[in-house]
Amino acid sequence: MSNPWLTIIGGGLAGLSLCDELLSHFRKLQQPLPGRIVIVERREHCGDNQTYSFFSKRPPIALPYSKFSQWSFSQQTTSQVLLKKGFRFNYYRLRGVDVFQQLLTRIGQHPQVELQLGVDAESYPVTSEQVVDTRPCDAGQMRVKQSFVGVEVELPYYIDPNTVRLMTNMRMLDGCFTFDYVIPLSPRKALIEVTQFAVEPASLDTLSGYLQQTLHALGVTKPPSRHERGILPMGLQCQYADRLGSQQIRSATGYGYLETKAWARRSAQAIMYQRPVDYVAQSAHQRWFDERLLRVIEQQPEQLPRVFMQIASRLSADNFARFMSQPTVLTLLKVIAAAPKRTFLRTLHD
Repeated sequence: MSNPWLTIIGGGLAGLSLCDELLSHFRKLQQPLPGRIVIVERREHCGDNQTYSFFSKRPPIALPYSKFSQWSFSQQTTSQVLLKKGFRFNYYRLRGVDVFQQLLTRIGQHPQVELQLGVDAESYPVTSEQVVDTRPCDAGQMRVKQSFVGVEVELPYYIDPNTVRLMTNMRMLDGCFTFDYVIPLSPRKALIEVTQFAVEPASLDTLSGYLQQTLHALGVTKPPSRHERGILPMGLQCQYADRLGSQQIRSATGYGYLETKAWARRSAQAIMYQRPVDYVAQSAHQRWFDERLLRVIEQQPEQLPRVFMQIASRLSADNFARFMSQPTVLTLLKVIAAAPKRTFLRTLHD
């Protein structure tokens, strides 16, 4: 058998989306693939252990989703609950199992695509003309870790199905900025997560203990139907030139679904026209702002509950959503104007 035309290392969202975009581009041009595509993934299967959420003006295409027009914020130290209603933007939630099933179904129908599961890329003999490495970075390369644990549970009362509790009960635990995230799945069911931003976060087992405290406070008594946990990078210690080390996740937010899909489209076009794949996704002004926020997390984490509460209160719902998705220069200027001045001025000094 001839050598593959392309090897994609990593069969997560980025790797599968890249393959899917390549197949779509060649199909639209009514051209055959130049050769085989091999996807190498160390996991043996893709389970239902993650959720993709994001702000957008348009719903996802051909995928079941939940949509929320309102999102709320609160601090542990005050009784104020800040509720924001979007007009142009909504908040969307996708089940990871639905996302992967769609991609695997489309990719699996093509005779020139070979998906190798349970294979360690370090020992895999790569013989293709081109290689794209989509594996995530190691935890040691993360400047700040966004760690979370979550469960799907039944609630003993009804909740508003149109409102996601985005950053609620914001507080400091063991020196780490911590908040609860509650996304309704039905009027009596929700995904509840505890998240921390920290340079050296608590263990996931410790976070699970914090989650149990949150569940107790919310009156949850029944066992969960599903679990999820993970650590997402918020900024890297080094810049990758030949690997998707950041998973295309915004340093300031942890959101990565739309960014990854956009990267896959750009990269597929680059490969088709024999251009190098670009692993840098964010604009210069976005990277500058994200660097400021990373420095606050690293140097002044105790300020974060007030920082996020003040930004959320002073921005319109749509401007906050735009900031969390694809901010323009004007949006970032509005965020800077809304943020506590003294906190961010300190980040301008090394």
